[in-house]
Amino acid sequence: MTTITTPRLSLTRFVTDDWPFFLRLRQDPQVMRFMGEMLSEEALRSVFVSRCADPGVFVLRDKFGEALGDIGLRISPKNPHEADVGYALLPQAQGKGYASEALRAVCEYGFTTLGGAGHQCLGAG
Repeated sequence: MTTITTPRLSLTRFVTDDWPFFLRLRQDPQVMRFMGEMLSEEALRSVFVSRCADPGVFVLRDKFGEALGDIGLRISPKNPHEADVGYALLPQAQGKGYASEALRAVCEYGFTTLGGAGHQCLGAG
């Protein structure tokens, strides 16, 4: 399983045990206020299953293994040297530089591991 490490974080692929965290993250009004509508638990389960299968999606964990948020890298189908990145953090993890740290690491991962993506890595929170 792929793990990306930074000075303060471990970025790990989603596993089935992450479902309670994902549900809490995606049902938090503060997290979702700029991310579109809140989905039902059933719809979120479908999203979660796809995240578990996606090699470009990671859970951000602190040095104790506590899940803080998620981040995903999607390579452009039109330009393999360009990728979009989206992320979400629990309210208590916001404003501490975790997203920036994870963004740098995921862009580097995209550039070095996913076949050249990441030359232009565009972030969206």
